[in-house]
Amino acid sequence: LVQIGGSFYILTAAHVAAKLPQSGDVGILRFPSNPGQMQRLKLNMAQVEPTVIGAEPFTETGPDLALLRLPENFASTLKATNNF
Repeated sequence: LVQIGGSFYILTAAHVAAKLPQSGDVGILRFPSNPGQMQRLKLNMAQVEPTVIGAEPFTETGPDLALLRLPENFASTLKATNNF
């Protein structure tokens, strides 16, 4: 989880963000402090604002980054239930 100003983002690779759907749900798998208890959330991609840094073809010299701006309610849930 990345915070820029008052907004929260998921930092990922641009080539990964390019494969994500523009709408519908994507599952977010989390690993809480109790290793026996996995938790997941569903993120509605229609509410996500991607910012891509870099362009194809992606190479090992980059850049190959993307920031996925999260809706406030989703970011609040992540912050309340995870340690970053």
